[in-house]
Amino acid sequence: MPVVEAQQVDRPRVTRLAAKLAGPAILLVMITGIFWKIALTNQYTWANSPDIGNQVLPWYQFQAGVWHKGGFPLWDPHEWGGQPMVGQIITGAAYPLNWILFLMPLQRGWIMLDLVNWYWVVIHYMAALFCFFLLRDLKRGFAASLLGSVAFAAGGYLATIAFPQMQNGAVWTPLVFLFALRAMRGERPLTNAALSGMFLGVSLLSGHHQVPMFIALAMAGVWLYHLARQRTARQIRTALGCIAAFGIFAVLASGLQTLPAIEYGHLSLRWAGALHPLGWNEAIPYRVHAEFSMAPDALLGALLTTGAGPCMGLVALAMALFVVARGWHERMVRLFAAVTLLALLFALGENTIFEGLIYALVPGVEKARSPHMALFIYGFGLSVLCAYGVDLFTAEAGHRTSSWSRRLIFFLSALGILVFTFLLIFSLVRIEALWNSAIVALGALMALLLAATLHAWSRGHVSVRAGLILLACLMMLELGSLTSLRLPHRENGWPFIDKLSQNADVVEFLRAQPSPVRAELDGNEIPYNFGDWYGVDVFESYLASLTRNIEKIRGLPNVRAMFGINFYIGRKQRRDGEADVFTGRTGIKVWANPGTFPRVWSVHQAVAIRNETEIEPKLNQAPADLARETFVFGTPPILEGCGGPDEVTLVARETNRVVIDVDMRCRGMVIAGETYFPGWKATVDGAEVPVYEAYAFLRGVVAEAGKHRIEMRYRPASVFWGAGMSSLGILAACLMARFARR
Repeated sequence: MPVVEAQQVDRPRVTRLAAKLAGPAILLVMITGIFWKIALTNQYTWANSPDIGNQVLPWYQFQAGVWHKGGFPLWDPHEWGGQPMVGQIITGAAYPLNWILFLMPLQRGWIMLDLVNWYWVVIHYMAALFCFFLLRDLKRGFAASLLGSVAFAAGGYLATIAFPQMQNGAVWTPLVFLFALRAMRGERPLTNAALSGMFLGVSLLSGHHQVPMFIALAMAGVWLYHLARQRTARQIRTALGCIAAFGIFAVLASGLQTLPAIEYGHLSLRWAGALHPLGWNEAIPYRVHAEFSMAPDALLGALLTTGAGPCMGLVALAMALFVVARGWHERMVRLFAAVTLLALLFALGENTIFEGLIYALVPGVEKARSPHMALFIYGFGLSVLCAYGVDLFTAEAGHRTSSWSRRLIFFLSALGILVFTFLLIFSLVRIEALWNSAIVALGALMALLLAATLHAWSRGHVSVRAGLILLACLMMLELGSLTSLRLPHRENGWPFIDKLSQNADVVEFLRAQPSPVRAELDGNEIPYNFGDWYGVDVFESYLASLTRNIEKIRGLPNVRAMFGINFYIGRKQRRDGEADVFTGRTGIKVWANPGTFPRVWSVHQAVAIRNETEIEPKLNQAPADLARETFVFGTPPILEGCGGPDEVTLVARETNRVVIDVDMRCRGMVIAGETYFPGWKATVDGAEVPVYEAYAFLRGVVAEAGKHRIEMRYRPASVFWGAGMSSLGILAACLMARFARR
């Protein structure tokens, strides 16, 4: 042993560095190979889907534009009169790795699709890399760690769920488990528990709450299991301290997202599939969970490699089943087998009582409306088991073949032959198959090839290295085929991406208008977030939630007039009196909408309302009355009546800032036709003044007689406090790790 250690010490530094980088480098090659269609060509994309094309890409385009101007997109001024950006969560505005994408070079002002494709590859590479770190920390072999990592990154959930917000949250799962398991092994328990919680918090920054919630549920089960295994009072205290550190650092690190989300959640309504938009204190009905549960017949996808549901590929599944049967004595095998099975049961949702009990008993779980999304935990657990299985099979290869090895080989052979037989029968009698026959046939072929590989390997007909290389090739072949299913070729059309560039001439017309523009859209003609994509103010847009003050009154005619909606974009006019002023090359028209309010104006009367029931009657008054008098909750400010109009001019309007110049005849309130939300601060000639919720949904500022400059800035305390929490949590965890090594 001393001789070996001396040799290690004497190795050149470059060689040692190369050894450390070998795993990450090989993973990069494997992931790039699996995703070659989007990594190495410009003929395919992952982004051609309704949610990505209509919602995510416009959000990314808007944010990239703001970042390139030197700002941070705290507020989105282009949708629904303005909405908080960070608080919505799913915009991904709080995720630091998204900021790198947003800062990448733009092509004539537009985010590049090639970069968006590589962004997708990087997400999967991160998943593979983090899983590799975990598996090596669990003392898995080099090759086994590579195979398990690739299975996690390119199989199952991460291969089929095309939502970057979800994927970005899932990739941190291995690191959450890595440091938690270190803490449970007694390796610097508090430090590693803090690091585990920190990575859960980073997962919460990703852009969606569901995946981090499922990680937290899985970790809660693992921590409870660990606590139950402690025998002495000291061990129990240590375990409880670790759980506390885990929770504290998860809360701290996630602050940049969770604080704005809590603020926004209390002041918004969410469309979650219920009969009506839901408020913060309203539970998502279990009927919605039932709709988003995995169907039991999807379990067949694991064997038939249909590319849907729990399909992780036969290599990963076979190795996982092998180690569960043959290596049950390993505690980590039992632990990850339990995690995998329970995640699968949870994903089945209404089809078992398991998820329903958690829904009923654990607060907050009801807000994660899609049980089937828990499949990423299943895929993660199966990938870890796969690595254990590869190591166990490698250890037995060339020696006496175990009965479980023979059974596995027989099962794979029988599966391949049986599937081919049924496919032949279906083709002869022309019965329509339930799944894509070509993909199922490929799965059957993989079953036979895997059986042949394992048979030759177990009998010593191929070397250990050759056997591992063959396994890696088979895994890449099947996972590469499955990931390609959802990557359409350019010549077959990218309708959801192509739509984004079809109305540039309409935008040119709108930008040429002398007054501020805000438009309504025909959602059938323009289903995507037109405003964010082009940087033009629109009213309707594709969101999952909306601030309550807008949702409650958005359908009232006067409300749309008060927002200054002066154009409608559609093939046919929406209201009488609209004038056809422009026709785009696609045939879509721009209709001028007369009778709207200016973007900024002033009033000299203000009255109080006591509750929300008074809002609608007030807003249904004659427009002339609304232009003269506003109303607010609580005590209204004292205003003065005077003869003659005020001069109110919109000077500047940026993402997080509005500037208005006024010449007031007497004391009055200046109204901005922009959504009111806490966090907007105002100054008059540099002196801070309150911002009123005028008309219960717009912003109002009181100004005295004379000329003044009013400046409104969005400075949400929830974002700034949250940023401080995240910085503190991440920095403190890193410092703990740094000093713990000394």
